[in-house]
Amino acid sequence: MNDHPTPKPIKIIRDLDTLKVLTDPLRMRILALLRHQPRTVKEVAQALAIPPTRLYYHFNLLERHDLIRVVGTRLVSGILEKRYQVTAFAFDVDHRLLALHAEEETGWPPSITRVVESLRQDLNTLVATGRLRHLMETASTQGTPVPLRLSHAMARLTPTQVAAFLDRLRRLVEEFEAHSPPADQESALYTLFLAFYPTPAPPEEATQPPDQNNLEDTV
Repeated sequence: MNDHPTPKPIKIIRDLDTLKVLTDPLRMRILALLRHQPRTVKEVAQALAIPPTRLYYHFNLLERHDLIRVVGTRLVSGILEKRYQVTAFAFDVDHRLLALHAEEETGWPPSITRVVESLRQDLNTLVATGRLRHLMETASTQGTPVPLRLSHAMARLTPTQVAAFLDRLRRLVEEFEAHSPPADQESALYTLFLAFYPTPAPPEEATQPPDQNNLEDTV
């Protein structure tokens, strides 16, 4: 079959089991590869440089939780080969789900930990394989920006500014995810890791005035 539905712009995750499936580092890479074009398990395995046998379990989980679906099949040497695509271009989490399970050890906090761990693993791999050094040397030679940016910032915002900033972030992520260069054009897979949240302040800091001595020491 060749005709298949277009993925939804966004899918809201409303149950904890699906959230756990979604936030596995390997499954996040699978979803990234299936976002813009249907692929077989073997094609994804080749892109990730891992054996296909390691992926069947993950594909089954993703399909069972309606994160990917079969959009094409064909017979190859008597074996039915399936092509998969994401069910949505982006996935978001119902805020009520986060609030409901915030205090549970098996709730969504471990899922957030897995996402952060995925970032750590990716950066470690860039360093260990020498790819980061190669990217920096290439950028220096060609006079182009190094394709890596890590930032941490805090700012005071009004509710109106928060709403406006979140809308700009949403549109930026949508623009990032919409890029899909032709197959014959040189390209590479990039990851965008984004976190925006109200900074937690210890109760004593929230109620006490600034320490003038500390302020003088930092000037």
